Amino acid sequence: MNTSLRVLFIEDSKIDVAIVLDALTQGGYTPISERVETPEAFKESLANQTWDIILSDYRMPRFNALAALQILQESGLDIPFIIISGSIGEEIAVQALKKGANDYLMKDNLTRLVSVVERELREAEERSAFKKAEKELQKANATKENLMATLTHDLKTPIRAEHRILQLFKQGDFGPLTQDQDQILQEMILSNRYMAHLVDNMMGTYSYEDGDVVLKLELTDINQLITSQIANVFTYMAKEKGLTLQLNLSENLSAIEVDPFEIQRVLNNLIQNAILFTESGGSVTVATNQTEDVTLISIADTGKGIKPDLLNHLFDKYKTETKRLKHVGTGLGLYLSKKIIDAHKGQIDVKSEEGKGSTFTVKLPRHPKLRR
Repeated sequence: MNTSLRVLFIEDSKIDVAIVLDALTQGGYTPISERVETPEAFKESLANQTWDIILSDYRMPRFNALAALQILQESGLDIPFIIISGSIGEEIAVQALKKGANDYLMKDNLTRLVSVVERELREAEERSAFKKAEKELQKANATKENLMATLTHDLKTPIRAEHRILQLFKQGDFGPLTQDQDQILQEMILSNRYMAHLVDNMMGTYSYEDGDVVLKLELTDINQLITSQIANVFTYMAKEKGLTLQLNLSENLSAIEVDPFEIQRVLNNLIQNAILFTESGGSVTVATNQTEDVTLISIADTGKGIKPDLLNHLFDKYKTETKRLKHVGTGLGLYLSKKIIDAHKGQIDVKSEEGKGSTFTVKLPRHPKLRR
């Protein structure tokens, strides 16, 4: 069943609109759209209708993307804004992202269109949830209010903009890179992702504590979810630390119904922790298995292990070994992971021995009775 999508086009070419609509339809959406090409029409459409996303050409005879961004920001509406242009240079791309554009695509290459739309819709939904939480926190706790405001406005927005700009450089959009430049850029991207990871944990924790999270269940291939995570970030992180990252995934693993975004959060936390607390020369092993009732995911490392007096409180809020081991952390990653697994009616356990390493095991029911 296709997903309805309300799209506002800022575009002077009907043909280009038709091409984009076809790509969205092929990607599983049923688009409901309107096309405008002047500031006046854009303002009227924002005032009178509700839109999920805005797709804008960069330059038209009477209008341009930067002017449209300013109008959108002045309206106070939070709608993802993606530029789709025939040609756009380095300086213009960076300027547009700094001004608030969420991403940009080339008209002759729409392969990323559906994935970009999915990402921006998800993040817009998160921002909406956080804004709702902010209003509730204003009444209950001034300190929490200030923290949420800092996270949503002063941290997440620049982190996302920085990440997108770094990716553009990494992709070679602004010219070829030397080997040294590519290495430095990769380290900057990893640092940016780690900061985004910390902020995401803090925001996710508040959402779960406030009861704002509703799981979006999908039939999910857990092995594929793991391999996509490994390929995306962790292979490079392990290599940089001199670790061996191993996969031992069951070949006969059946897909199960989970919220893939939330389970991905858990994998991020557990695999990143395993790499963080394992010294050079060690190993991290991610394995899966399945019984009649549960799907098991284990993350084992040969790291420092966990002190016995901390084991019983490991999933408590703000409990962490990062200070003792001189790492940066919030103490929320495992706490949030347990919240997520509990919401799936599953279990998360740990076995550890100091000096020998730790193994975290996630058990997810194959036939959960969850509220959708």
